[in-house]
Amino acid sequence: MEPFSWLLAANVFVWLGLGGYTLFLSRKQQKLFRRLQQLEHTTRQGSSLPDKP
Repeated sequence: MEPFSWLLAANVFVWLGLGGYTLFLSRKQQKLFRRLQQLEHTTRQGSSLPDKP
């Protein structure tokens, strides 16, 4: 393999890795957001305070 081919392959590998990691973080953030909403809903049900708009 020529040096340019190695450089191109490494570049593709790095970008795929960054894209995969970004996707992983996005999914984790969505799960945390849903858990936070569920916790807020549960907390509001247990208190006598009215829901905020």
